[in-house]
Amino acid sequence: MTGNSRPTRLVWSLSVLMLLTTALVRAQSPNAPLKVGDRVQHQFAVPPEDGEFRKNASLPGIACIFITSQPLATPPDGYAHCLKIGSLKLGMEFRQLQTTLGSDKRIPRPYITDPRTVNVSSEGRRTVLIPINALGIGGGQLRLVSYLVALVEASGQVGSLQLTGKQSEITDSLPFSGIKLGSRQQHVIDTLGLPSSVADVPQIKGKRWEYTPFPFSIEFVGGLVYSMRIHQPTREDLQRVFRPLTAVPD
Repeated sequence: MTGNSRPTRLVWSLSVLMLLTTALVRAQSPNAPLKVGDRVQHQFAVPPEDGEFRKNASLPGIACIFITSQPLATPPDGYAHCLKIGSLKLGMEFRQLQTTLGSDKRIPRPYITDPRTVNVSSEGRRTVLIPINALGIGGGQLRLVSYLVALVEASGQVGSLQLTGKQSEITDSLPFSGIKLGSRQQHVIDTLGLPSSVADVPQIKGKRWEYTPFPFSIEFVGGLVYSMRIHQPTREDLQRVFRPLTAVPD
């Protein structure tokens, strides 16, 4: 995707005996009339894994990486494949999310089976908080060290996820595109490139990097990742242009 194009996807075909081979690209730009099946040069500061977003150093923009050992008749639709934190995917049922989190025995089971409902909208959407790491401070109260917030649609499907807090072995198993809580700012730049905007977040004395119209954002405290959020894109998002900053503001 070029600086003047809409969000695109990049699909890599892997051979069992060979590394990256043909890149499949769909782009919508008169300046970069690439078609599905075109060969393109691929240069990554951080080697991609399946289901991760990546900035391609040889092509402006961000792509969703899809790796398979089988030939693809058609590329996957959109970048839903990459909208996940660890094994937690947008669109999954909230009960499935609880089951997936519950497989990590380091997280106390009551955190998962009895999460805290923070808000319920008039449309039936629930904002649910699940502690990942917490310290007991007496009286049944917890001091959150890291936590997950999920927006659950009335249908029961997860519409957004946000992981927040300090790095731990548990949060290391919940990366977004290879980015973890505690990752350095430079690692984010190497992985995703520069954001489209930067905003102050007074509550945490940090910064939020938005990658609009891509449906994710990252917050930093002291130059380290403190929070990562992903959400379902709207139709308008899919039609908007991604224009990254040329430099990070001080």
